[in-house]
Amino acid sequence: MADGFYTDGMTVAEILALGDDILSKMSKRDLSRALRTVSLAANKRIDRLEKQAVKRKGGYVERKSGKGISTAALNAVTNDGKTTGKFKVGNKSRNQMYSEFARAREFMGMKSSTVKGAVAVRKGMEERAFGKTREEAAKGKTKKQQEAITKTFQDKVKEVYSEFRKFLEEENVDKGDTGRILTIIGKQIIGDNATGDEAREAARQSLTEAYETKQQEHIEDMKNGSVLDDIDELNELWRI
Repeated sequence: MADGFYTDGMTVAEILALGDDILSKMSKRDLSRALRTVSLAANKRIDRLEKQAVKRKGGYVERKSGKGISTAALNAVTNDGKTTGKFKVGNKSRNQMYSEFARAREFMGMKSSTVKGAVAVRKGMEERAFGKTREEAAKGKTKKQQEAITKTFQDKVKEVYSEFRKFLEEENVDKGDTGRILTIIGKQIIGDNATGDEAREAARQSLTEAYETKQQEHIEDMKNGSVLDDIDELNELWRI
C-alpha cells in the first residue's frame, strides 16, 4: 500500500500557504499532488469567471447579462485571452511543477479570481471613479434607465483605467500615490468630462505639487533640527 501524500487532509488554502522552504523539500510525488489539488480549484475559478465574461480582441470584458465583474484576474491568467490559462500537472519536471504552482498561487491570491471578489473589485473601481457604484446610481430608475447607467459606467470606467495605465507608463509613481492618481483621473473624466490628456495632466500637476510640498516639509525639518536629531539617533545605534 502506497504511503499517503504530504498534503493529505489539507485545504487548498493551506496548501497555497506552504512556504518555499517546505515545497523545495517535497518529493516530486508530493509536489505533483499539491499542484493537482491547487490546479483543480484554480481551474474551477477560471470556468466561473468565464461564464461572467466575453472574450474580445483585447481580452475579456464583463458579460452584459452577468453580475458585473472585474476581469483583471481572468485577463492576467489568460494573458488577455491569448491562452486558456488553465493549470495542469502533465508530464512536468520538478522545476516546471514548482513554476506552475507559483503561477496558480499568484492567480488565486488575486481578489478578482473569484466571482464574488471580482464583483467587489468592480464596485471598488466604480466608487473611486464615480463616487458610487452602478447599483447605487440605478436605484429608483426604470429598467431602460438602469441599462443606460450600466453602459455608461462600463464605458467610463474602461476609459478611466485606460488613461490610468497610460499615466503609470509615463510617470514614475510610488505605490502609495496610485489610489490618489486614479481618483483624480476618474473625477476629471467623469465629473468634469475632461479628455484623457487633460486628466493625465491634472494628475501630473497633483503629483508635482505633492512632491514640492514634501520637499518643503523636508527643508523645514532640516531647519528645525528634527532630521539632524534622527541622524544623531542612527549614529548612536551604529555605535552600539
